Amino acid sequence: MMAWGSHIPGAIRRIAVARQRFEQLSESIVVYEALVEAQRKQLDILNAGVGNVEEVVEPESQQERDLATDEMLEQEEEAIRQLEQRKEEMELKIRNLDRQMSSVYRNA
Repeated sequence: MMAWGSHIPGAIRRIAVARQRFEQLSESIVVYEALVEAQRKQLDILNAGVGNVEEVVEPESQQERDLATDEMLEQEEEAIRQLEQRKEEMELKIRNLDRQMSSVYRNA
């Protein structure tokens, strides 16, 4: 009787590597989700505190206050967009790995 996986050269190693990568990606997604959530909260605070910007920063004019706030919001929004894009890329990689693993299991 053949041992499980012995008929596909390297299958056990490839499955172990795929599982490990899956775990790494899953952990990364959790970290990125937490970071995105933290940045969203910061953005909410900034949005809610737009009227209180004078307490944090004391620009010379209202125009400078608006510019500083707009720049900060744009930076935060861009960081969130980048994290969300990275998360989507990671989710795609996970789906691809899952399909590959399923294919290996079906062919085993």
